[in-house]
Amino acid sequence: MFNHFWFVIQWVTYVNINGLSSVTYPIAFKNVPLMAITSEADPAGWDNNINGIAIAGADLKTASNIRMNVLSKWIINGGTIKRDGQAVRLILMGI
Repeated sequence: MFNHFWFVIQWVTYVNINGLSSVTYPIAFKNVPLMAITSEADPAGWDNNINGIAIAGADLKTASNIRMNVLSKWIINGGTIKRDGQAVRLILMGI
């Protein structure tokens, strides 16, 4: 965590087991986070794209000052899109 006067940056790495999970921040913000950035935490798990690739997104619209929902979708070879688990790295910025 980085805290410079009023601006706070936090990060979390976790496994989003079913593709939709609530993440609790390490330390509560005073308000809803201003920004959340998601990324794949284990791209080696994509198995050289045999299974497809995963994309995660943070739901700021329903977020609170202590938690938010993160959704993960897989794009499977052949074009099928499904919600499923993923290792996610989340960076949060706020006050």
